[in-house]
Amino acid sequence: MYSVMVFSGNVRFPTSHAGSICELPNGDLLAAWYAGSKESAPDSVILGSRLLKGEKEWQSPVLWVDVANHASGNPRVFPGPDKAVWLISPVNYGRWCDGGTRLFFKRSDDLGETWTDLEILPARKRILGKNKPIHIKNSDIWILPVEYEGTGDVAFMRSVDGGKHWKVINRPGEGAYLDQPSLVELDDGTL
Repeated sequence: MYSVMVFSGNVRFPTSHAGSICELPNGDLLAAWYAGSKESAPDSVILGSRLLKGEKEWQSPVLWVDVANHASGNPRVFPGPDKAVWLISPVNYGRWCDGGTRLFFKRSDDLGETWTDLEILPARKRILGKNKPIHIKNSDIWILPVEYEGTGDVAFMRSVDGGKHWKVINRPGEGAYLDQPSLVELDDGTL
């Protein structure tokens, strides 16, 4: 049995939210979350931690994303389309959950030990989400579920070239407020 508590807060980061976890090819677990003085605070950052395969305690948190005076949002960490580990990192540049978020990502070629600089994911504001993308079986297609901040409209970002380019596919909410969508591919290929 291993420790299920990855992070319980500290003086600098008394609150944390929106954890994401993935298993790496070597069997380690990698976790990411955002933390700060409170949700939406401009001091919010993204932290990460690792549970080595066979170990029982998570390593001390490491600062992965800190954009001065801009709140970080729901991170997503996962083995990506280009065999690197990806970290999707929302950063807010306006009012919280009111359209000011930009979606960024980082990559790690050494299983989360070091990361690239932040890169912009879509070329538009207001896209948010919480859940990881899925890789469509027997294809090069990746689909990332997202929503438009504050509107309740779901969208999906699709890459057909190993994550080099992403296209936003809108899906009108049809009167329902939808938040933080997720996808699963069934055995018959249905999404």
